[in-house]
Amino acid sequence: MQFTYVTNALHPAGDRSKLRCASTGGEESDRSNPSMAVRENQTMPDNTDLRQRLIEAFTTAGRAHGFAFVQVNGADDDWAYWYADILQQPLSLILSRELTRSQIVVCLTAIEDERLSRFGDQHPWAPLYADHFLTMFTAPQPDAQPQLALYYYPECPYCQRVLRAITETGANVSLRHIWDEQQHRADLQAARGRTTVPVLRIADQDGDRWMPESTDIVRYLHELAKT
Repeated sequence: MQFTYVTNALHPAGDRSKLRCASTGGEESDRSNPSMAVRENQTMPDNTDLRQRLIEAFTTAGRAHGFAFVQVNGADDDWAYWYADILQQPLSLILSRELTRSQIVVCLTAIEDERLSRFGDQHPWAPLYADHFLTMFTAPQPDAQPQLALYYYPECPYCQRVLRAITETGANVSLRHIWDEQQHRADLQAARGRTTVPVLRIADQDGDRWMPESTDIVRYLHELAKT
């Protein structure tokens, strides 16, 4: 008989109470079954296949991690490095760009922190991770015409970095000073559960997305300028 080890989280922060050895074809947890997971963003038709392939890659990696660490119930302080090692080639192939191990580690830890802070450790992770990697590593669509809004405050050095990129690229970005306008701060708090900045809000055919991290925002703006 064949068996599949299923893990419910990438690392100890998640709920691993359902970690088990399940016979092939048996019922699995929501996190290892993409069809049962809640989608956070509506992705464009062109990205549907990419998104599904990413979900499958993360799900497969989750099962492998559960098998490798089954004796300790999935506990692994270095989980992001473990995942980066086995996902570097698959993710590079799916996204058609050479990803480094360090890029993957940074993205994994960032989106996991986002998942825990916004949704809690019971929230399905694979679709959320897929959407994050699509946002980070796929070029903006030429005809998307996104509406951009930057949540910031001028004294923040990381915000200044993004403001310089806006000037350099000529991007049409609405500036939303979170301390001048209480509503801007409230909107940011409601969407992300915190008011750390900078955050770029992207409204396009992909849906309504929030991009933190100045490095990612600057890269996105420069790639958008090329379309």
